Amino acid sequence: MKRLLSWSFIGILSLFVSAYGYWMSKAPRQHAGPLHGHTPIGAERFRLLVVGDFGSGDLNQAAVAAAMESHCIHSGADAMVLLGDNIYMDGVNSVGDPKWQTAVWQPLSSPCLGQLPIYPVLGNHDYKGSASAQIEMSQHNPRWQMPYRFYSHSFGKLLRIIAIDTNILDFCFDPSQCVLDFLQAENDRNDTRWTITLGHHPLTSASSKHPNTIQGELLKRFVCQYDAYLAGHSHHLEHRRDENCAADLFIAGAGGAKIYPPVLDQNSIFTAGEFGFLSIDVSNSGIQYQFFNEKQQLLYTTQTRQIRTVSHP
Repeated sequence: MKRLLSWSFIGILSLFVSAYGYWMSKAPRQHAGPLHGHTPIGAERFRLLVVGDFGSGDLNQAAVAAAMESHCIHSGADAMVLLGDNIYMDGVNSVGDPKWQTAVWQPLSSPCLGQLPIYPVLGNHDYKGSASAQIEMSQHNPRWQMPYRFYSHSFGKLLRIIAIDTNILDFCFDPSQCVLDFLQAENDRNDTRWTITLGHHPLTSASSKHPNTIQGELLKRFVCQYDAYLAGHSHHLEHRRDENCAADLFIAGAGGAKIYPPVLDQNSIFTAGEFGFLSIDVSNSGIQYQFFNEKQQLLYTTQTRQIRTVSHP
């Protein structure tokens, strides 16, 4: 009965969230590959470069890309994460849209970044174009790893990322088609040491423009049990911990779009109204998170603890 009531609440709330998503565009239903990917890794260390609201195609984006390239060369990186609004202002119309070149491939074609696989999620601006085209790109360029509007990918037994579409938080009792069903199914998996979830919309933030979202209220029921939740949408850099949420919350929405200066917030541990990116270094002993600005300056670093018990089959 409790489970039924829980799903009833989720259903009612998700209808409101889904209405916003469908106002922009209907959710894509085609898959471009399996929803559960796996990459073997040779060492018990994995490094991610994370940036959101990146695809502005302007000098601000170029500066952030140059800073990430420098970090990639000097500190190393194994993959990139794009936290939505990958292509401004209104996404792309097709896999052949020229904005792919200006907003994605050219900024990410430098010698070090150009070798990295990219794990994206969809943002609200991506839905103003063809979200299906961003999924379809996975079949045209092997660097672009978006088999569907939500998916998970494991790197050895060390790290699993769960990427979700926060624009349309639907449920349909089918984890291959709807976000909340997929998240519920992922909760039953516990086969990596660390698990990080990715989405465009933050749970809450110190943003002067987007402090709260209805998506955030619903997502708390699903993502707070993991080690961290990474989001964009709010155009600044932030590390926060919210009450009743065990996960560390990071916002890295400062990749190129206009900055929204953060305001004082009691749940913020660190905020910066600067362009920049998040670097994540994962090992068996912990996860190190570092924020850098577009001038390649280290702004903030923290090491987090494990909050989940892992069982290996």
